[in-house]
Amino acid sequence: MNRSTVTEFKPQTEFTLTRVPTATEPVTVTHVTADGTATVLKPSQYRIAGNVLEITDLEFAKKMKKGDRIRVNYHPSTVLPANS
Repeated sequence: MNRSTVTEFKPQTEFTLTRVPTATEPVTVTHVTADGTATVLKPSQYRIAGNVLEITDLEFAKKMKKGDRIRVNYHPSTVLPANS
């Protein structure tokens, strides 16, 4: 008898960042679909606590599909010149 199991896709809502962003670093969180379409999330759709990013907009999370990615960019707001 053949049995098949269908596993429902559950989007990931928590992501571990490689480092904690500082208070002066602007953070941009982008949802990138499997076809390459990119949408920037509003700050109200996520929160960062330490080095953990959590998608808090569950309606948005439900729309995520297998193959989608979350891209996080954060950089210092100032760049100091290198010492000569």
